[in-house]
Amino acid sequence: MKKKKWSVLSLIGVVVMVCITFVLTKPSETDFVVWMEQTYDVNCLDDNCDAFKVKVIEGGENKVITMQVSSGGYSPGTFVMKREVKYRNFENPSYILDLNVIGFLGKISMVDETKRLTNE
Repeated sequence: MKKKKWSVLSLIGVVVMVCITFVLTKPSETDFVVWMEQTYDVNCLDDNCDAFKVKVIEGGENKVITMQVSSGGYSPGTFVMKREVKYRNFENPSYILDLNVIGFLGKISMVDETKRLTNE
């Protein structure tokens, strides 16, 4: 009986430790900004990367444009961070970047991406 009680307590302790690990390693909005800057070589203009500047090729020449969020959602779950965001350039709507990402255990991974950052 004592051995069974000890096993149950050990199992509960392991489950609690795993849950704490998941909660502490869930990526934050700051992690998303760092990921965006590294993945797309952009310069985020705010704390949530709702707007950023990116170099594009237009008419055979390099140009810097500003992309802004046109719609999106953020789900700060207990163990997982999910973000779905649609970026547009309001001067030229042919520039698009639609992202669906998930963050788990300190890493952000792409679920789905639609990208057109050239106008050629």
